[in-house]
Amino acid sequence: MTQRELEKRIEIAKRDGDIEIHWVEDGFTSLPENIGSLCNLTKLNLHSNKLTSLPNSIGNLSNLTHLNLSHNKLVKLPESMGNLSNLTHLGLNNNQLMSLPESIGNPHSALQLLRHILVTKTRQFDDTTDRNSLIAVTQN
Repeated sequence: MTQRELEKRIEIAKRDGDIEIHWVEDGFTSLPENIGSLCNLTKLNLHSNKLTSLPNSIGNLSNLTHLNLSHNKLVKLPESMGNLSNLTHLGLNNNQLMSLPESIGNPHSALQLLRHILVTKTRQFDDTTDRNSLIAVTQN
């Protein structure tokens, strides 16, 4: 799927006021900045694509409660994810992550509702990686 096609899908979702998007196994490697314009979105499932990065605008999705980024090729997440104040579930399984943004682990961030972070089968740690920076958390 081309970036232009993806931008068009986002514009249609915005026009229709979609609150859930499930773009699974579509093969895209990046998201356009206009993903952040989907202010009504509560669930975003991008499982099993080829994402290597996310735009900073992902942090604008203030109504998002569930974000599934599992089975991609993400190496790094933007700090703006700390702005997802309603996020309760974050799926990051099977990516290439070496660490999580400080904004996710910061007790003063907007992520006060986050209850489930799933991070498994990530890249092998090397000697320079902080082994505590990758977490698998389930809180009550």
